[in-house]
Amino acid sequence: MIQFINEPNYWKLLNIASKYSVSASAEKDSLSDLAGTIFKTKDYRFKFAMVCWSIGTLAFSIVLVTSEVVPAIIGWVGIVASIFIGFNDGIKLLKPQIKILPIGALFALLFEVIIGGWLLFSSII
Repeated sequence: MIQFINEPNYWKLLNIASKYSVSASAEKDSLSDLAGTIFKTKDYRFKFAMVCWSIGTLAFSIVLVTSEVVPAIIGWVGIVASIFIGFNDGIKLLKPQIKILPIGALFALLFEVIIGGWLLFSSII
């Protein structure tokens, strides 16, 4: 049987949900806090992974700009996206209470679509 890394957390959430549905209001608060702790751990891991993604994308985008394999504007979009994502998630890791508009995610999506489209269709042209 294959067991995923975070599978026990899903079972914990399921158990918390079943206990929550039959508990009194005083116990519901503690169960809600326990579920929130599980989600905060997953959120921290995701933000850390996105900071690592931004470092890799920055390096990849610099190579794209300097090697002239693709138009330089595609590499520059990747550089901007990686800086926004790294800055945004880095701040959220250090100060989780700060609310920042996730504009970097739009740039990252734009970069991924453009680079994917270019790599797909440049061989056809």
